[in-house]
Amino acid sequence: MESKLKTFLVWTIIIALCFIGIPIHLKGTDEVQQQLSLELQFKNYSSVYNKSYPSQEEREKRFNIFKKTLERIKHLNSKQDDLLTTTGEEVSGQLKQSHKYWKHGMPKNEGIAKWGLTAFSDMDTEEFKNEYLDPGFLDRVLSRKKSRKHFKSNQDPSEGFLLNNLISRKKRAATTVPDKINWLTKGVVTPVKHQKSCGACWAFSTVETVESMNALQKGTLEQLSVQQVIDCSKNGNMGCNGGDTCTAIDWMSSSRLALEKDYPTTLKNENCLLQAANNGIRVNSNFSCSDFEGSEDEMLSVLANHGPVTVAVDAANWQFYVGGIIQWNCEANLNHAVQIVGYDKTGSTPHYIVRNSWGTDFGDKGYLYVAIGSNLCGIASHVAWLSVM
Repeated sequence: MESKLKTFLVWTIIIALCFIGIPIHLKGTDEVQQQLSLELQFKNYSSVYNKSYPSQEEREKRFNIFKKTLERIKHLNSKQDDLLTTTGEEVSGQLKQSHKYWKHGMPKNEGIAKWGLTAFSDMDTEEFKNEYLDPGFLDRVLSRKKSRKHFKSNQDPSEGFLLNNLISRKKRAATTVPDKINWLTKGVVTPVKHQKSCGACWAFSTVETVESMNALQKGTLEQLSVQQVIDCSKNGNMGCNGGDTCTAIDWMSSSRLALEKDYPTTLKNENCLLQAANNGIRVNSNFSCSDFEGSEDEMLSVLANHGPVTVAVDAANWQFYVGGIIQWNCEANLNHAVQIVGYDKTGSTPHYIVRNSWGTDFGDKGYLYVAIGSNLCGIASHVAWLSVM
């Protein structure tokens, strides 16, 4: 009897161990398969974006960042799912037709923004911030707002023809602002540029708006020198280490901006070679840096009746933007400057047409789309608009 009991106990333990061992084995297999899948994804990513790394150590570092990026992308997309659900935009588990996500094959100015792999997906957020954003931008804006220097949030018609024209246009805005306008299609926007690791978005975006206004007012679209602004606009600006759009425009109102061909871009901090071009473009001194938060209809009036503008934004999550209209996942901690070249109110989600300076591989050939109406990404907090002499 005792022998049978021992035999029974032994077999019971063996069977139990088998059942315990199976999930352990499967778990190990799943981990291996997951690792192989991630390796394959990273290999494909490296091929698509033509990535190469100088050493195995560097590749391993980038692979680990890549894995964290996948989790971040998953979080951003799932966060939008939650927001849609809580705002009642999901019915019976299906998104309303007017609130579908962007996917490959759709125009990139349709649907809800999708977050995915980009050329920046092997960079951690801190590295991306230091190379492509300007962490000190917000502090400089707040300081200037406090001092009221160049800032006209309460606009006075006596401050110049720009403001005079806008005040009169505001009264007609409801009837005169078209449903959409895209200055790119009107031939007054130069090709998309790439700032690379030079943190001079403040210079790129202001020069782009000067180029557009010069084309609008004088009929000639010319590429102007960003490098001259990087090198010579030293009134608080720090070249590739950051700067401010309004102080850049202020410098342009007292110095003539050279053509790009006469002062080519190097994307480095250099000595100023030409403080003022003899035959260059000069900005009128009555430019405006405005706060349109809570009154974006007035900002649309400027875009429609005056022309493209330069704005400050929070672009932290743009690192993962692949298409669609940004409606969430965007704060207002201003750290980047871009140009707005138009807007469209005819689709399911009214949106701005935003030109970036991260090359044509970014977003929609260098452009992206941000929803109108809630100061998303801080897009209406710091708006610079100008004219040329």
